[in-house]
Amino acid sequence: MGRVLFGALCMFLVLSAVSRRESSAAMSAQEDPVLDVATKYLERLYGGQWDLLREVMAEDLHFRDPTSALMPGGPWDIAGRDSVISMFRASSESLTSTGFEVDNAFSSGDYAVFDLFYSTAGPGEVFGAPPGEIEIDIRGVTILRVKDGSVTEHLDHVNYEDLLAQVAAKAGSGED
Repeated sequence: MGRVLFGALCMFLVLSAVSRRESSAAMSAQEDPVLDVATKYLERLYGGQWDLLREVMAEDLHFRDPTSALMPGGPWDIAGRDSVISMFRASSESLTSTGFEVDNAFSSGDYAVFDLFYSTAGPGEVFGAPPGEIEIDIRGVTILRVKDGSVTEHLDHVNYEDLLAQVAAKAGSGED
């Protein structure tokens, strides 16, 4: 009996996950106000649309990235819309390109969760490498809290170990 119940539970979870994935893929962010605001926030943030970004940011927005402890100046913990915009603007100005692809996204209550693939490129010096253009691709998870149509919290967990390994490999190979 226990094995049958366990098997039925596993089958339910698998079918439930498949149907949720299909239904979430079919549901656009427009049908989910939390996911809609969070998606606009990310598109504007990584698109450098600073004035439009302000429209979906709470004035008291709090950005944290505990995984950035591996990076110079980390871990990043910044409060206030203007301070967060200044930090992201300054970092984007030193890069030649930046972007992201969403592998998976969902919302739960006030939170939107994104499994992301980040891509960026810039002068090697920005990454602590010799001169020459370097392209980096890394994985990360972004969790955004949305209240009253604005992002109030931004939490990143990024694989900076992989970023540093890519920089070291490209710096060591002399790759442009």
